Amino acid sequence: MTDLILTNAAVLTMDPARPEAEAVAVLDGRITAVGARSEIEPLAHAGTEIVDAGGGTVLPGFVESHLHLVLGGTELAHLQLGGVHGGAALARAALDFAGRHPERPLVMAQGGDYALLGRPMTRHDLDGILPDRPFAITSHDHHTWCDCGRPPPNVVPNLV
Repeated sequence: MTDLILTNAAVLTMDPARPEAEAVAVLDGRITAVGARSEIEPLAHAGTEIVDAGGGTVLPGFVESHLHLVLGGTELAHLQLGGVHGGAALARAALDFAGRHPERPLVMAQGGDYALLGRPMTRHDLDGILPDRPFAITSHDHHTWCDCGRPPPNVVPNLV
């Protein structure tokens, strides 16, 4: 049984043993079969939705609808704050990260929870953790930013 078949597609399977296919069968939102059209199309029944991909590329599970590719890639090198809660935990994480990356003029953290400190965060909180080094945090949704108020060396202040 299957409730959806994508066919006439250039399916990139991400499976080194079978990197490409022509069709995909889906049941209850999960991929159940991938293969040649001749293998997948016979799985259809009266209630199966058939989607002709018109030769388009199909990527399994790629559902990101709002990716900022460069920012997202850059953030992989930042201090990750997912699961960090409380001032003591933030200080431990920031001091450890700063100690492992002395070459970075700015300690940049990503994924700060709005409730990280149990109250709104200010630059004074960050200054208390790293008083002699620029330190900035973005929220997990990238809509809020808190920084220490000091630009890193060799950075134009109006751009910070």
